[in-house]
Amino acid sequence: MNVFDAVPMIVKEQFEGYDREEITPKQISYANHRVWEHITMNDTPENRSIVNTMIVNGLTLLCNDPKKFNEVMF
Repeated sequence: MNVFDAVPMIVKEQFEGYDREEITPKQISYANHRVWEHITMNDTPENRSIVNTMIVNGLTLLCNDPKKFNEVMF
């Protein structure tokens, strides 16, 4: 699976219905781990940073505007 499919899927599964203030760094770290289980991408510090940024941006969009998240991500 590529990162552009994995991130929205994991973010929606894990964070749908949450307020952004409720989400802990530990939960974001777990989402990051789950994404890496699904993708075929080289595990480098730069790629880890990119994936983490995608997760944070995705969950922020999901929490602030779930309808737009679904339109943009799926």
